Amino acid sequence: MLRVEGETIVGAPRLYADGVFSSDDGWARFMAGPWRGMVTAGEDIERDRYRFFINNGRSNLNWRNWFLDQENDFVRDRFPYPIIEMNPADMADIGVTAGDLVEVHNSSGATQALAYPLDTARAGETFMIFGSPKGAQGNVIGEGVNELVIPVYKQTWADIRKLSDTPAAARRMSFKALEYKVRGQTQAPARDLTPGGRAKACRRLLLTRRPAFLSRRRHGPPPRRASPPRRAHTSPSRRSRS
Repeated sequence: MLRVEGETIVGAPRLYADGVFSSDDGWARFMAGPWRGMVTAGEDIERDRYRFFINNGRSNLNWRNWFLDQENDFVRDRFPYPIIEMNPADMADIGVTAGDLVEVHNSSGATQALAYPLDTARAGETFMIFGSPKGAQGNVIGEGVNELVIPVYKQTWADIRKLSDTPAAARRMSFKALEYKVRGQTQAPARDLTPGGRAKACRRLLLTRRPAFLSRRRHGPPPRRASPPRRAHTSPSRRSRS
């Protein structure tokens, strides 16, 4: 919570700002949470009735639920409509190409989104960005979802059909791959959690991410390029006349 002291805005203290956590060795613990599966009543019926599994979530570009993005031209130019990531083979099967406006619908409701091909998407599984004012993903939920007891908004099934070709607002939109691989990437070695291992890791991080100005100070200035030879200049008054 923010508070004002005089003319200064003071924020709430950040937990573990010193990097030491409340564990025996001071390291943070990330605990695996096993997936409980389809807990909403009627999921088996919906799976048999509809073709696509509709997952949803946020994008790195959008702030929370888009309430600050509706007046942001940069964000609206990138995603004028919400996108739904689909397997390319599924898109071809229902006659949809990249950027087409599609309707996602089931017995609970309907919404719209732009079809976005993704090679790594599994067949029959989709991912839709939620929160967009141009297409509310929350309209498509399972019949067994209850906001007070079972708020499982990410586990639903629906059908998808084409509404139109790419809208005018999205004709300049890029549909490049959202995922990439790093060449030569190998599996990370096991972490050494001893004090000596932690110190080595910190030194390794500093050496691999050393700013350019520090490198110049340590190794000296970069070599200067050799200047081209200057041409002798003779004024017109001193030129020899033949």
